[in-house]
Amino acid sequence: MPGIDDKRPFVPLKIAVLTVSDTRELPEDKSGATLAERIEKAGHAVAARAIVTDDVENIREQVRAWIADNPQGKFGHHEYKLAQYGIEPAELREQFGRYLARYNVEPEGL
Repeated sequence: MPGIDDKRPFVPLKIAVLTVSDTRELPEDKSGATLAERIEKAGHAVAARAIVTDDVENIREQVRAWIADNPQGKFGHHEYKLAQYGIEPAELREQFGRYLARYNVEPEGL
């Protein structure tokens, strides 16, 4: 795996942490706390944190709730440009060429 490219600007992300456990509550969730701490230490933000039981419907319900709380366009429309992140279209075509070809995806703006 390649390392961090210092030539590109850092873009902080908002990351939700979901722990799946039948035995722990949020105060005892060491793995979730560790992830949240590492996310923040890396300069990102913990957008939400939750713990749910190991049941697919409970997991789906939590993720759906997060999506409902953060709909697309909630903070207006923003059009991202590759140049903002120091990315060249040719670089993306090279990195994702097999995916684009395999799934017959027309690259936007590439």
